[in-house]
Amino acid sequence: GRKTATIGNVKATDYLASALRQMGVEPAGENGTYFQTLPFTTWTLDTAAVPVVDSVPLRRWSDFLQIPYLPDELPYYSMAAVFNAAPAVYGGGLGASNMLSPDSAAGKVVIFGAPSSVTNVASELASIPQRYASAAAVVFPYLEFLDHGQLPFAVEDRLVLGNDAPKGPVGLFTTTGVAARLLGTPIGGATVGQGSGVLNGAVRFVAAPAPAPARN
Repeated sequence: GRKTATIGNVKATDYLASALRQMGVEPAGENGTYFQTLPFTTWTLDTAAVPVVDSVPLRRWSDFLQIPYLPDELPYYSMAAVFNAAPAVYGGGLGASNMLSPDSAAGKVVIFGAPSSVTNVASELASIPQRYASAAAVVFPYLEFLDHGQLPFAVEDRLVLGNDAPKGPVGLFTTTGVAARLLGTPIGGATVGQGSGVLNGAVRFVAAPAPAPARN
């Protein structure tokens, strides 16, 4: 097959429909066709939108990456946010028993330290935006420890069924240095619930109709 919602997919499905028609197969799709068209939306990274710390724009890849909407793996991260002096606080180690209370996260940039267990990182990353739904952003200062060769998905267009983005906070991977600037101290010496810096700027993916019909 061809990739969903592309011209190649349309051509391939048109060919299949022509073959079915020649065989006398009755269409059972929408409007007398063989197809059901699905409402896919393309989300494209706005490369001009970046967070700002200490009046300095952060650099994508070097300083930060926005966590994209991944329906099957990370389904709750918002696609866009604007930061207006959002205060940064330390949320504790990821998965630790003394993580910041969700009630204390409203409107704040919550920065999490190293995970308490390497076996639960994926599930913790997936659950954080639901637990801290009122936060302005959740930040994971793990960027320098990730394999950048496996991260192109963070900047690629996202093809998503429907046009409603998740309502949780945005998620950011940053370096430990960026986290220290936001907290006012190296993350190893941070105290849960405390921080002295603020986050400005914005991050966003922009929604647009899929480039071609997405057929089923």
